[in-house]
Amino acid sequence: MVKWKMLTSKEISAISIFTALSVVITFANLEYPFPPIAFLKFDLSEVPIFILALLYGPISTFISAVAVGLVIVARGDPVGAFFKILSIVSTAVPVAYFAFSGMPKIKEKKYLFGWLAGILSSFIRAIVMTVGNYILIPILYFPPGVAALAELLGLDLYTFLFLIGLFNILQGLLNFVPAFLIMLKLPPEWKPDWMME
Repeated sequence: MVKWKMLTSKEISAISIFTALSVVITFANLEYPFPPIAFLKFDLSEVPIFILALLYGPISTFISAVAVGLVIVARGDPVGAFFKILSIVSTAVPVAYFAFSGMPKIKEKKYLFGWLAGILSSFIRAIVMTVGNYILIPILYFPPGVAALAELLGLDLYTFLFLIGLFNILQGLLNFVPAFLIMLKLPPEWKPDWMME
């Protein structure tokens, strides 16, 4: 079970550092479009937040996601900020929750559950973002609706929604995998309790 407690100064410092790294990567515009739907872009800006999630848990992760969103709003993109917060919260917070809720350790396959948590969280993200896009695109982005946007892109509605889901699975894994690999390479004194033998 995740323990809810006040943030320590170490956690607040980590939130600040990893959020700043995420913002720098976001503003570097190192993005690559998802070919079928060009307005969806792959980026690595969530990697620092996933590291934070794996080090400090869901509360720190949520605070960082909101902070990144607020910076994006200040830059003049409130719709993009909302979707960024939604995507981070729907992926990194579940990863953090799974990590800190007492993941079982399998001796022969040391971090198998960690990998499974990342994959499951990417599927959670895909569901949340697909439903979120279906509901929110007409409200926030394209008033004629999702079907009209799909048609404008030369796709039928179901293909469009499938591609949104696929993009979010890939984006979730693109950010989780490097973060988890970095966590595995940390010295033992830096690893959180859930990673210790």
